[in-house]
Amino acid sequence: EPADGSSAEGLIVAYHRRDDGNKFSARTVFKVTEERTGRTFFLKNVESVVRVGVAADSVSSSMAATIPSFRNPLHFVSLVDREKRDGHYETDAVIDQYVYHPNTAPFLAFLFIQRFGISNPSPRYVKAVATAFRTGSFTEPLSSRQFGSGSYGDLAATCAAVFLDRETSFELESDPTYGSLREPLLKVVGLMRSLEFRALDHYPFVKLPFMAPMIGQAPHEMPTVFSFFLPEFEAPGPATAASLVVPEAQHLTGPKIVNTLNGFFSLIKWGLQGYWNGFGQNRDDVRRSRNVQAGDYWNSVGRLTFPPLDSATSNGLGTISELSSLLTAGRLSKDNMAAIESAYKAEAATNATKGLLLAQQLITSSAEFHSTGLVKRTLEKRSEPPSNAQSPRPYKALIMLTFEGGIDSYNMLVPGCNGTSRSYDEYAFYRGELALQKHEVLPIDASASPSSTICDTFGLHDSLKSVQESYASGDTVFFANIGALNRAVTKSNYLEETRTQLFAHNQMITEVKQVDPYRKAPGTGVLGRLTDALTALKFRTGPFCIEENSAPTLSGQPGVSPPSVTVSRYGVTPFDEKSHKFDELDVMPSLEELHGSTGVYSSLFGEAWSSSVLTAITQNKDMEHSLGSTTLSADFPKGALSEKFQIISKLIKSQDQRGTDRDVFYASYAGWDHHKDMKHYMRQKLDELDPVLDAFRTEMKAQGKWDQVVLVTASDFGRTLTPNSMKGSDHAWGGHYFAMGGSVKGKRILGDYPKMLNDFPQDLFTLGPLNVDRGRMIPTHSNDAIWNAIAQWMGVAEEHMLDEVLPNRKDCGSPMFHESDVFDIPNYIRK
Repeated sequence: EPADGSSAEGLIVAYHRRDDGNKFSARTVFKVTEERTGRTFFLKNVESVVRVGVAADSVSSSMAATIPSFRNPLHFVSLVDREKRDGHYETDAVIDQYVYHPNTAPFLAFLFIQRFGISNPSPRYVKAVATAFRTGSFTEPLSSRQFGSGSYGDLAATCAAVFLDRETSFELESDPTYGSLREPLLKVVGLMRSLEFRALDHYPFVKLPFMAPMIGQAPHEMPTVFSFFLPEFEAPGPATAASLVVPEAQHLTGPKIVNTLNGFFSLIKWGLQGYWNGFGQNRDDVRRSRNVQAGDYWNSVGRLTFPPLDSATSNGLGTISELSSLLTAGRLSKDNMAAIESAYKAEAATNATKGLLLAQQLITSSAEFHSTGLVKRTLEKRSEPPSNAQSPRPYKALIMLTFEGGIDSYNMLVPGCNGTSRSYDEYAFYRGELALQKHEVLPIDASASPSSTICDTFGLHDSLKSVQESYASGDTVFFANIGALNRAVTKSNYLEETRTQLFAHNQMITEVKQVDPYRKAPGTGVLGRLTDALTALKFRTGPFCIEENSAPTLSGQPGVSPPSVTVSRYGVTPFDEKSHKFDELDVMPSLEELHGSTGVYSSLFGEAWSSSVLTAITQNKDMEHSLGSTTLSADFPKGALSEKFQIISKLIKSQDQRGTDRDVFYASYAGWDHHKDMKHYMRQKLDELDPVLDAFRTEMKAQGKWDQVVLVTASDFGRTLTPNSMKGSDHAWGGHYFAMGGSVKGKRILGDYPKMLNDFPQDLFTLGPLNVDRGRMIPTHSNDAIWNAIAQWMGVAEEHMLDEVLPNRKDCGSPMFHESDVFDIPNYIRK
């Protein structure tokens, strides 16, 4: 019981044992109420300390300060008598730690606001929602109505704060920075609900298969732990120039735009089915016919029932107005409404039903349907891309392959010497159960490497047999201990001096793609700035991304280089495929009018959609022409990564047809975040990677272009050398990567392979000078170092242009690699 006079001021109460004389003792319990969350804790007046090397009862007060010690971590499960109940208690405590963390409320507040339609909320708005989440209470300003129970995390209060804030007012729609792009799946479901989709009686369950690869989003199919969209994603164009984020633009790629429009058009004209690039499933009780006219739904499992097709004859223009209200909340601009009505009248003159279906297609392609702002066109057409012409200059191609998730590169490149520092013995001792055994290592000769690598013998993971062969033939070079650096740092100051948020996937992979820690060229990426420099030098550039949205990697300054082309690993899907031999309707003139140039007061999110649509359709047609007849001679294995490299190989082969002399490709290979059973899962990934690289090398040699191609690898970060409790490794910093190509000066390791321990084997405890903890290594060379050499090889020689490609290369705290360090090519090719 509380002793008389023992209650502390504020939120803490002390409970004493009476038999302790109401005095503080090890049996005193404190009641603590946390003001931020309202939670109450009961804490015993005991501190448990582990002292290293001495018995607890032999430590005097004078000795305590000199003996190594640490606070004994709290745990619920007894090491002697384990109880399932205690495991539940500990799990609850861990979950509470996340739920009640100070960052949880603002983090959720920002995401809630974004998902409900405002991509760039003000700090005031985020704070208001976070406060409602923490306090469990929200008061609507105008009516003074109360929401919430007053408990931490009350979602009634949180949602009320999201929906009833003044920043949700429709009056803000005229602000070009207001609103967002709509989520892909919500557009599909919204269309089906607004136009009263009705399934056939014997197909009552609506199935939308393959939505994730088609449009980028499907229920329960998040591509990563970061869900479908990164909240900080920047899209190339005016939105990024205005310092706005556009999360949904992460799926605004050419193939997904074409798939989305194809799916809408198919649903409108023929109902829900899988034919003609539709979203749905195919019926198994009818035979497919190629000669099905628009408005004939007999192949479908359901269809849109509003408006009735007979309304096209009686009140076509009135129905279009109603469609605008249903599908765009009445935001369809007067100019776009006029364009749609004009297209309707032209088609309805001969067939009113087809005119109405066309109007629906055009509304579902409009910027007002795909975004939440107001669009104001200038009535001018957008500029068309220049036509292709064969280039007389020697060709070169660069492929950037990122191992997303953080590859454990210390099990890719392993030291092979014995006994000394930077040796296999040090590696095996420090890595413990994560270390590759000697029979799991393929030896490589590193004697031609700079002396800083110390060891003349290294090894590769035994899954990398073709990489070993490429290295031995002089076509592969490794880079040791590379990572994000904005300036020179040490173990004592790296946390304060490093600008990038270390050890975080989203931040560090973004830095790998940007290589611009101070954002001197905001919204751009390293490949985009390189492409801009090459374009300025009059090279004919072709920037390509395979499958995923590459932003910001391929993003350059607006209007400098050709827009990057995203190509699906599945190849090219035709836009607006016709189902009937008499279906000659061309929607392109109307789309060109709907998506003409916009003014400075037009929604930047609407502009993000409109500026992408026509480009996507044009690029899709070009890629269909380039890839359709291109064949490969190498035998590629099966798998997603292989499909990406087959597309890259076909694009390289079609270089003359496309008229480029500098191609830049970006591809990612995800799934390297091995916190559990790292050795097992890494072997699976490398077993898939190595045959693909072998087939690509074979294909490039068959095309006679191996000397003109370089493949560069990168990753979020390296991983810890010491294992965690699940035989996995965790997020670290510096890692090892490689480049391969016929012009590479291979059979060497550049950079500095770091010491794991300071003086192995004499001292087994003192960490190496770059080892922050657990083998998290401060990089000795920045990402800039590799790209400096790559940019020079691609043709950027002037210092001021290299500074534009790599804005921080002279201040990043590491020396640069140069073309002569990485490549060995004849002068005539260099010129």
